[in-house]
Amino acid sequence: GKIYKMKEGIDMIDSFNDVLKARRSTREYTEEGVSKEEMQQIVEAGTLAPSGMGRKELMFVGLTNEYAKEYLSIAKNKFGMDRYYGAKHIILVFRNKEIESLYLLDVGAAMENMLLKATNLGLQSCWIHAAKDLAENKDFSKFQEKLGLDSKYEILESIAIGHGEKTIDKEVDNTRANVY
Repeated sequence: GKIYKMKEGIDMIDSFNDVLKARRSTREYTEEGVSKEEMQQIVEAGTLAPSGMGRKELMFVGLTNEYAKEYLSIAKNKFGMDRYYGAKHIILVFRNKEIESLYLLDVGAAMENMLLKATNLGLQSCWIHAAKDLAENKDFSKFQEKLGLDSKYEILESIAIGHGEKTIDKEVDNTRANVY
């Protein structure tokens, strides 16, 4: 297959195909910040994903500054390590448990939208499955309340967001894409 590279110093990727080819999981982040405006664009991309029967049971929360530090501290205490690879910005996805839905399918579509939007903005990201393990954690429950989300909301997934390595190599595997 072909190798696609995201050029160094790129601010935004405009071509949808280039975004698809450049997106990858980054596991090393710099100290460089991400603006609240960029985080807002990413979480809004999650809201644009399809949801079964249009139920829209998912809630998207972007964490920056002190909120991100507090969340990362809770997660590190729970897991005994930094599961977010040094990222300083986090997106959390919750579901409203009172709405019967196909949330496991819906969350996948929403996560992909947000990962692609981060790439579109020239940011790196990594889908982190650790967040759900915090559901019964007392410190996380208090943090969730601080976010204005009561116990009817359940944490599902998270994304590390930031600036990482600038050169991204990705091979397109055409053996898994067949049209007849």
